[in-house]
Amino acid sequence: MSVRRAAPPRPRSRIAGPAAGASPGTSPASNGTFASASSLAAVPGAGQLVPGGVAHDPHRRVILLSDTRSGAIHAITPASQRVFARLPRVPGQRGDAATAPVVGADGSIWVTRPGGGRDGALFRITPSAHVVELPLSNQAAIRSAVAIDDAAGIVFTAAHAGTEGWISAHALDGEVERVYPGFQHPVGLARVGHALLVADRRAASVFSLDLRWSVPVKVCLHDHLPGLISLTRADDLSALATSYDATTNLGQVHRLWLDGRQQLVARGSWEPRGAATDGTRVFLSTRDASRLTVLPALGPLLEMPTLESVLRSLEQSRVSRVSPPPAPVTLDPDRTEPLPRLVGHRTRTGKLQRFADVRDRM
Repeated sequence: MSVRRAAPPRPRSRIAGPAAGASPGTSPASNGTFASASSLAAVPGAGQLVPGGVAHDPHRRVILLSDTRSGAIHAITPASQRVFARLPRVPGQRGDAATAPVVGADGSIWVTRPGGGRDGALFRITPSAHVVELPLSNQAAIRSAVAIDDAAGIVFTAAHAGTEGWISAHALDGEVERVYPGFQHPVGLARVGHALLVADRRAASVFSLDLRWSVPVKVCLHDHLPGLISLTRADDLSALATSYDATTNLGQVHRLWLDGRQQLVARGSWEPRGAATDGTRVFLSTRDASRLTVLPALGPLLEMPTLESVLRSLEQSRVSRVSPPPAPVTLDPDRTEPLPRLVGHRTRTGKLQRFADVRDRM
């Protein structure tokens, strides 16, 4: 199969990241375009492929890119690309064939098929590229994201139907163990530290579920994030979120910490489909682009920027308004019940929300 190698697009963008000589943890902004950033091998079938989510695979040392049209999972390196696996297609179905892949500790790849409200599915792709579909009790729900907790042997899927959204926790055989309701339109999941982060597009917020409790507490970590598209783990303390504002044609990549801090990594006139990191670089897939863009925008991910450096970066990026981050959450792991009040954190209703341990019988 021939591969068409098209030149990368050249929309204006602004990338915020550590500059030469910058001290650890600082992130002064710098002007740039996609042309000034490096790129990986051309995405195959440009014009036919619809780029979806992206993930860094440390086992195979490749970048995984899902095709939302064909269901193929592409493995891309700086010099080559190939189809690693392909999800089974549903006869008569168009689009919504694959979401962002997630790589487990054993090298397995987990991915969902949204299904358009009738054929939602959860898949495990083995290290030998064998595709296994796990049974779901509710295929009518749109499965928009997946995350994995390797230590607990739990796979999480984000689902929504109509105006209701929820997170399902599955055993590795696909059986639903519990459900966390109370969301509207979850589009991204990330297992970060002790929490499961949930990006809710309709709520324009990223929530945290503290999984150390038998009855997890839902906390709004970041709000005022309209047009959320994806969420992926960056390290044990933070995640990367992408968003797109259709009214201004402005795409953004944010780095979000568990303690409420955030950093604007990149923005420009492009529509992001997903972002991933290998620890220092950000790999960005965008709609209608023939290449994956590599942004050298992150320093060591364990170096936490100061509030002053984040504010300075946002000011230089011409962000006119920013709210001071809330104080870190302090939880007592010896307690068996959630703390009655978390100082410094907000929810959209001003209250904390608990979830019942229920089965997914919808």
